[in-house]
Amino acid sequence: DRFPETMVLKTMSYAEVYEAVQQIAQGKIKDIETIAIDPITILWNQLQEGRLEYLRRKATRRGVDASSVDLTFQDWNDIKRKYNALATLLLNIPLNVVITGRMKDEYKIEKVDGRMEMSKIGVKMNAEKDTPYIFDIRLRMEMRNKERYAIVEKDRSGTYDTGAEIKNPSFTKHLKPIFDKYKDAKEEASVPDADDAIEKDLNTDASAVEL
Repeated sequence: DRFPETMVLKTMSYAEVYEAVQQIAQGKIKDIETIAIDPITILWNQLQEGRLEYLRRKATRRGVDASSVDLTFQDWNDIKRKYNALATLLLNIPLNVVITGRMKDEYKIEKVDGRMEMSKIGVKMNAEKDTPYIFDIRLRMEMRNKERYAIVEKDRSGTYDTGAEIKNPSFTKHLKPIFDKYKDAKEEASVPDADDAIEKDLNTDASAVEL
């Protein structure tokens, strides 16, 4: 499929991507129907590398060996907070959102005959661990004998069954009909506001919440 009217932002910066999406959400960039981030893996890695670089420079200023620094629990919290801020913005924007992510092998460690052994159990998206659960449709792309396949891992629209395989997937043929279906639904329903939701939660009387 070809997209003749496409605006491209070539960057590896999380801050630049977040600012661009924010401008679209605020209506400063108009006539956008679909936002695509390709791949989200780069932003996830850049957030980690950016935090590490901050710690290295901080260590150098204090006269500490910069090569010894590592991410702490608080650092990971800060990284995830920024990542989740972008995810929340994308979830609340009334547009189609397409995210791609690189894959990596997934392993498990278990004790076998008294020894700890690591074995491959599959593949997963190379991004923050909750990313695959954010969106309505999740496809895993594979190449087999020079043919492309999309394996359906999740589809809230009900268009495809979980585990279905789409040979040589096309945006126009396979995805656009789903987007159009969601577009019609969004026109009938109001778009949730994250700030408003937080304000309501803060004002909730904890004693009235049944756990």
